Amino acid sequence: MTQWSIFLIIGELVGFLILVAKPLINLTTTLTKLNVTVENLSRMLEEQKDSSKRTHERLWKHNEEQDKIIDRHEIRITKLEEK
Repeated sequence: MTQWSIFLIIGELVGFLILVAKPLINLTTTLTKLNVTVENLSRMLEEQKDSSKRTHERLWKHNEEQDKIIDRHEIRITKLEEK
């Protein structure tokens, strides 16, 4: 083997490593970004669930209060109609 053939073989190996390493680095970077995005979405979904639960509890509490007021009103109307 001559010096040039050794140099060409080493150059081909370096080129092959670069050819393989670049997509792997890009893939790793993309997967890391995707992982962070999914974690953020998961956290935001949990916060939304908690917020929705509190909102629904307030709405149902208000609805129950309105039901009581309407019931009392119905009783008053019934008493007035009986007179």
